[in-house]
Amino acid sequence: MAKSSSSITADVAIALATIPTLVGLVVMKGLDDMMTELGLSSEEIFRGDRLPILNMPTMPKTDSTPDD
Repeated sequence: MAKSSSSITADVAIALATIPTLVGLVVMKGLDDMMTELGLSSEEIFRGDRLPILNMPTMPKTDSTPDD
């Protein structure tokens, strides 16, 4: 039995769509890994032990209680 031309066309279309789909999946996986690494790197930049210690002015303490 011979296949009809519409069946062959559908098979060719599926075959042609497979490669770009697989390439897209590989590219998206690479972008996902890259963005994860970028996020981890940015966390490392903003870690508390890397920031300078700021000298905060102290407020004088008052011993008086507010009047009711």
